[in-house]
Amino acid sequence: MTIQTSAQWWRLIEQNWDELVGLFRRCGLAQDLEGMERLKARRDARIAKRLLAVKRCAPERRVRQQSRSWQILFDLCAEQWVLYQRMR
Repeated sequence: MTIQTSAQWWRLIEQNWDELVGLFRRCGLAQDLEGMERLKARRDARIAKRLLAVKRCAPERRVRQQSRSWQILFDLCAEQWVLYQRMR
């Protein structure tokens, strides 16, 4: 997936929030969901660090490739650079 703007990145977060929450729960990070909700509501780029924490507990590659949720998470992590782009 190619994400070219922060608006696209945040839209992907919004559209897949429930799936991402499921990954947080699977990784034992459910206690952080309230903080994640606040970061999402404010569109705070620090949410990317939290997504990277979930990425660290990802299963083996074969399992990730078969899971839409993991694919979305990896796309968001790979394309987080758009959050730090200067507006032109």
